[in-house]
Amino acid sequence: MSFRHFFLVTALVFFCPFMFFHALAQTANAPEKLHETLTEKQKQFEELEALFNSDSLETPTLLEKRQTIKDLRAEVQALADSIKPARDAILADLNDLGSPPQPVEGVPFIPEPENIQQLRTQLSEQSSAFEGLAIQADALISKSLRLQERIVTLRRDKFLSRILEKQPSPFAPELWAAAKENIETQYATLSSSLETIRQQNPSYTALIATIFAFIAVLILVRVLSLRSLTRKITESPQQGQESRFAKASLSSLVSMVITLVGFSFIHQSFVAQGVIHENNLSFSNQLILLSCFLIFSFIVTARLTVAGIIRPVTKFLSCFVAFLYAIDQIALEFGGTVGAAVEIAVLQSYFVTSLFAAVIFIGSLFAFRACGKGMKFLIPPWGFLLFAGIGVFLLAANLFGYAALTRMVFERFTVLASFLVFILMVRSAARSFLRQIDGLFHKPDPESGKEDERLMLFWLSLTLDLVIFFLCLPLAAGLIGVDWQEVQDWAAHAFWGFSIGNVNISIANMAIGLSVFLLLLFFTRIFQRVLKEKILPKTRLDSSIRQSLVQILGYLGLCVAMMAGVSAVGFDLSNLALIAGALSVGIGFGLQSIVGNFVSGLILLFERPIKVGDWVILNSGEGIVRKISVRATEIETFDRTSIIVPNSELISSAVKNWNYNDRIGRVIINIGVSYKSDPRRVREILLECAKEHPSVLSHPATSVYFKDFGDSALLFELRVFIRNIRDIYDVSTDLRLMIWDRFKDEKIEIPFPQSDLHISPTEFERVLELFSAAHLGKANHGA
Repeated sequence: MSFRHFFLVTALVFFCPFMFFHALAQTANAPEKLHETLTEKQKQFEELEALFNSDSLETPTLLEKRQTIKDLRAEVQALADSIKPARDAILADLNDLGSPPQPVEGVPFIPEPENIQQLRTQLSEQSSAFEGLAIQADALISKSLRLQERIVTLRRDKFLSRILEKQPSPFAPELWAAAKENIETQYATLSSSLETIRQQNPSYTALIATIFAFIAVLILVRVLSLRSLTRKITESPQQGQESRFAKASLSSLVSMVITLVGFSFIHQSFVAQGVIHENNLSFSNQLILLSCFLIFSFIVTARLTVAGIIRPVTKFLSCFVAFLYAIDQIALEFGGTVGAAVEIAVLQSYFVTSLFAAVIFIGSLFAFRACGKGMKFLIPPWGFLLFAGIGVFLLAANLFGYAALTRMVFERFTVLASFLVFILMVRSAARSFLRQIDGLFHKPDPESGKEDERLMLFWLSLTLDLVIFFLCLPLAAGLIGVDWQEVQDWAAHAFWGFSIGNVNISIANMAIGLSVFLLLLFFTRIFQRVLKEKILPKTRLDSSIRQSLVQILGYLGLCVAMMAGVSAVGFDLSNLALIAGALSVGIGFGLQSIVGNFVSGLILLFERPIKVGDWVILNSGEGIVRKISVRATEIETFDRTSIIVPNSELISSAVKNWNYNDRIGRVIINIGVSYKSDPRRVREILLECAKEHPSVLSHPATSVYFKDFGDSALLFELRVFIRNIRDIYDVSTDLRLMIWDRFKDEKIEIPFPQSDLHISPTEFERVLELFSAAHLGKANHGA
């Protein structure tokens, strides 16, 4: 050993104990730092808890504190995640040391070395410290959840108290007096604002002209597109509701895009000219958005009415509600900008919601009475009864002074109804594109007797509906007033899931598992097709063997895809195996026949007593084997019907297989000739006919069997072997025709049975008497 190696070994031996105890000292200091951090977090939680005992907190403050609690909980969760590995490592070190020695009677007690005792004590203290920190962290996480529930309760109480707060009656004189004074002030403010805009913008007239020009272009586009839609619908009067709805939706969406582009141009023009600035930016944006909403309503209802999707009365109700909602929101935004009094807002709410309730009540009753049993419309008859009930509810709530409640119902109803119609139009337009995509791959055969299933279109439409549903669910929640942060939390919680034991159930895991399963199944199908069409045809294997290999590959790929998909979802396959083992007994008894057929199917695939394409004869029928699946085998008879035979029957009962070893088969033809014929010449003719047929094999040799002396003929059997047993009927017919022609040329008679009828004279006279009596009775009846 060199001096350098000796120096390194000595240094390691000398410094290793110091390095180990230094690591222990750092680990011992870690719980103290973690305890200080957790104590600080606990104080913050206590301050927040004390803050929530006050009733003066507003909703924005509650939302801010909720985010603070969420951030604190994330920090505590990170600390808890760091504590658990350290605790597990210390417990593993304790397990490595083993249990301390215990005195045993009759055996000299050997105490544990002092350094090991010291190490065990230190590890036990650290384990207890980390255990306490883990409990403290879990307690803080639970506390944060309780505080969040407290915030939810406070927000719910504030929301209910706000919408259920009673305002002065709409018939109270003081309400109208206060509103009158403020209305005069707002009118003066509005006039002053418009005059200021006109004076500060020299191009005010040009801007107004631009707006009117855009409106004219918009009207022209609307008229032309509506006329085009009308022509398309009238050209195909027999088309269904779905097709008409798709055309109306596409036309409406195109018009919406044009309208949005035009309003964006007007908005930018106003910003460039200084008409829109920071002081009126919110009001201007609200005005433009509500104008778009109002124009969209007129566009959509006009096209849906032309397409026969909604009734004319529904068009009137929709346009009226949209106009009322737009005017109401503009007035509210302007009142908030100029600082209008509360009395004006209350009176405006009474007027708008009462007008909405009265119109929707009367219009819904008229629409319900107009409902017949003819064409189906977008809104069913019971929907108008629901609308009428909403109108009655709003009128009653206004009479009792619940202005906030009626306003909330009116606004949520308008927004959700518009959102639902928009989503249905997007869905209908998307489904029309899916039908076009399906038409590229699906070409139905009118001559086939099979039903046109359009499976690809079905699965594409189902996927589209699921995507739209999961995307629109959080959007709808936000539109009805749920805080967007809560919507994001719900969506994240639903997407990333929740844990049950060690398994995390989530949409993300399910989507990953389904994607893995479909992807592996897709690759399996591709490999099956390549193997079937490219690789196996190049081999000399029989077609039935190739079919069996392709099917076995499909079963293996399906099993691998299922296991990979289940594993990707998050299930432990070992636990799944334990569950399957526990349930195997019950499954074995309950599904005994299915399991038996499954095993029989595997035997058929591997042992191959019958193969796809074989001609088999069973107790249940005779035909060609078309498919051998896991549970049953499909046999197609010569009448083009299918016999589904359980695989266990093919294994347990006798099966006659014409193609078990090869396709060679024997044909037997029975012939009878007259006793006047020479049997030796008949034998020669039969052998010549068999030799002349191209499908008859020379080996095994053809034979003629002189069977017997019949009652009226000499009986022969012609026995030949043919190349393909499938041609048995054609070959039998050809041989019989050849034999008939040769016998006719050789003057050989083929006898047939003859019978002599003997009648005694007495019986003959009786028959004549009966015949004469019947004939005479018939003549008298005619007279």
